[in-house]
Parts: sequence; C-alpha cells; structure tokens
Amino acid sequence: MKNRVNKIFERAINRGVMMSRNTNYMAAKKMMMKVGIPNKIITRVLLQPNNVRSIDIKIS
Repeated sequence: MKNRVNKIFERAINRGVMMSRNTNYMAAKKMMMKVGIPNKIITRVLLQPNNVRSIDIKIS
C-alpha cells in the first residue's frame, strides 16, 4: 500500500510541476492538495521545480 501511495504522490508532484509551467500555479496546487500532499511541499516544488526531492514522494 505504501508503494502505491508513493506512486500517486510522485505522479501528482510531477504533474503539478508540469501544470504550473503550462497553465497556472493555482490549478496545480489545487490538484496536489486533493491528493494529500502537504502545503509546504506543494509550495516548494512549484516555486522550485528543479528542487524536487525524493523524500517529497515518500510523504505520508
């Protein structure tokens, strides 16, 4: 189950970064919030997309 959650978070983070580049920050943030990614991590990965850490994907 943990591995599945990590994959969901990984996809959400990657998609959120792509969305923020192509559309807008708020849509990306809203999508990641729905998945359950903490606001602190959402803000960091959207403002610093080249600084996505492996630990960001392993949050619970």
